[in-house]
Amino acid sequence: MTRILYWNIEKFAANKMANPSTKRQRGASMTAAQASAARLAYINTHWGITAGGVLSRPDIIVIVEVATGYDGPGILARGSGPDGALALLVALRAVTGNANWMLVPPLQTGPREAVAVYFDSSNLVFTGPWLWPGGVGPAIAPLAPGVFGPALPTVAYAAPFAGALPVAAVPAGTINTGTAQDQLAACTDFTYAAAHMNAGTAVNFGALRTPYWVSFAEMSGGGALPVVRNISLFCIHSPASAAAGQYLTDLADLAEITDGIAANEVRVVLGDFNVNLLNNNATKTRNASYTAMAANYALGIDRPGGPPAPIDGWLGYFATHIKRGNGSTYWTTGTQTDYYPGYGYIGSTIYQNFYSIDNILARYGAGVAAGGPMTDVTVLNGVVGSRYNVIAAPVPGNPPIGTYDLPIYMAGAPFAAPAAQAPAFSAGRRSAFNGWNNYGRIRSTSDHLAIVADI
Repeated sequence: MTRILYWNIEKFAANKMANPSTKRQRGASMTAAQASAARLAYINTHWGITAGGVLSRPDIIVIVEVATGYDGPGILARGSGPDGALALLVALRAVTGNANWMLVPPLQTGPREAVAVYFDSSNLVFTGPWLWPGGVGPAIAPLAPGVFGPALPTVAYAAPFAGALPVAAVPAGTINTGTAQDQLAACTDFTYAAAHMNAGTAVNFGALRTPYWVSFAEMSGGGALPVVRNISLFCIHSPASAAAGQYLTDLADLAEITDGIAANEVRVVLGDFNVNLLNNNATKTRNASYTAMAANYALGIDRPGGPPAPIDGWLGYFATHIKRGNGSTYWTTGTQTDYYPGYGYIGSTIYQNFYSIDNILARYGAGVAAGGPMTDVTVLNGVVGSRYNVIAAPVPGNPPIGTYDLPIYMAGAPFAAPAAQAPAFSAGRRSAFNGWNNYGRIRSTSDHLAIVADI
């Protein structure tokens, strides 16, 4: 079993958590440097989630929206985004006391964006799936199986990514056997699936962000041979526009996502799809943009049954996107009642029906070693804490409660002890809710909540 934590950390860069500025942080009585340290402390709580009181750290962490300059897909990310990714690697190793945490050097996926993937190399081997030619890239494809010719040149990453990956070679029983892990790379190039009219040809994503494919071999335990199964992760950040629905549908047309899954392979498609999971209708049916992918992949966050009556509060169980502070509420008035767990902070202050836009999907090969099904999917919510267990089960409509516990990252009454219905409005309560040490710090970190699942 491998535990994956995915998070869209808004505009992720060095200043998010390591800002040296002594200028005053907007909305807080502290410097920007102190504020960034507070954000890092909040981020670090996610590596200490528990289940039944037992520490349950993730094995793989995926961060999308890593800032970068733009030169083209597959080229090494540059600027403050990768600086932040490396700073988080240092923090991750320190907080967990585990020097085996590694970082796949982030590559550009589209204008101003890259992806950072961290993994615990104690039991996982990075297998690419592509090769690193040196310099700034771009990454290159390995020779196809059965194709003979001179070996493709590979080079270890130079500074600042030297040491971010293990130097050990990939073992037998998986892809890129014999190549050093620090000479491998993620993949940002894709082809059309066999069932598509353009089967086998390269997909042109134009100005859209490409998917980001990374692969791992899961060892039998303690990093020992043999390889038990292969893991393919496809990290997605769909366009934040009307094109998002079609982008999600088109993922099923990619050969790497759809065709030829191995018996001992699990494929995971995760990310910010920018498509709301549920339709804005009376019965809250599942959005049709998920239909093509759902033919082969199980959704981690899904609509388990009909919504309760009244629906207020139910949607908060599915939510992964939160509003800006000035558009958020955590109180009840004569005209508005806010219910646990979403109260009035879920959604978007710009877009309607925009709350459940992140997800994790999984597909398993036919062999026993592939494992499955995906379990213990949990939205990690620092505003009210996770799991969502304030209202006694069964909750009407059977929404996703989750398995893993993340502490509430807010202080004082009533925030430290959420209730089924938010308390009455007061000006002081509004100020306390939006204060830096409460919702202000959480929302300053990201407009998304993280998701964790066992695959």
